[in-house]
Amino acid sequence: MSGLGGNSLGPLDDPARKTAVNKYFRRRPDPADRSRARLMLWLALFLALFAGAALALSGNVLAAVIPATAALMFLLLGLQARAVYWRAFHKAEPKPTDGQIDDTFREDLERAANRAMEVFGLHDSHLVLHSADVRPPGGPRPFADQGAGPIVVFGPAKGAKAREGIDRIWRFSHYDVLVVCPTERHLGVVVSRLDLASGRRKDENTDEFHYGHIVAVTTRTKPVADLVTSVVTFWGYADTYSMTLARELQVIVASGDRTGIVVGVDERPGQPAVLQSSGIDYALAQLRNLLAHKRWEQRNGAWTIR
Repeated sequence: MSGLGGNSLGPLDDPARKTAVNKYFRRRPDPADRSRARLMLWLALFLALFAGAALALSGNVLAAVIPATAALMFLLLGLQARAVYWRAFHKAEPKPTDGQIDDTFREDLERAANRAMEVFGLHDSHLVLHSADVRPPGGPRPFADQGAGPIVVFGPAKGAKAREGIDRIWRFSHYDVLVVCPTERHLGVVVSRLDLASGRRKDENTDEFHYGHIVAVTTRTKPVADLVTSVVTFWGYADTYSMTLARELQVIVASGDRTGIVVGVDERPGQPAVLQSSGIDYALAQLRNLLAHKRWEQRNGAWTIR
């Protein structure tokens, strides 16, 4: 696997990284809010000048009290509105680029792959199916490609925030990451939840399935409540999503247990959101081929369950 590096936002738990990622998923305030603040300040200036003119022309202090009071009110409201706008603006800007988010996420995925190999005590040479083996022929290199390392699949974690980049690809604040380590006798699987802001993973679950116990490796599409809580769209608007159609990758074993993650999201019913290229369909086909081959070996006595 390649070494870490590139145009990333920083190492694990780097405060600058956390700030940058949080800004990426935060909607900048509406420019109309700034315009309203400016309008109130201009009104305050106009009313102050009017009050001064009324006092100068009439010599009557009472004639200037009402416009002067109104001027003070609009001044205070305008200053407050402007302060609120710029506070919100600096919480959301400047944003990192889509490329910086991608490079940071690639490093996190490589760390997840390395961690899975450590959990099972494996080296790349122990794998019978590598990440490079499941690259779609003639297509783009999958985003999570680990070369000679294990197969990595990812998707949005429940409750994640999303942003549609300039390239119209959705990126998420939290991901579920599934690392598949196919060896001669077993299929090792590690699933964890990644916080992109810190780079840390939690809720790690590790399973090692014997090929003879695996019933299917498949995908299912179903509604998932509160999968993506909000999306900052390409135009900068924030939409709230309470129900999402999601495509899940599942590894099903004979006991009925299932291990899997979401690998696809519908932006609208029947309109899949564009996610990072994972090559999931070709990877799924290759995993099924491996499973069928191992079953054939078992039936023909090439190896037995131990």
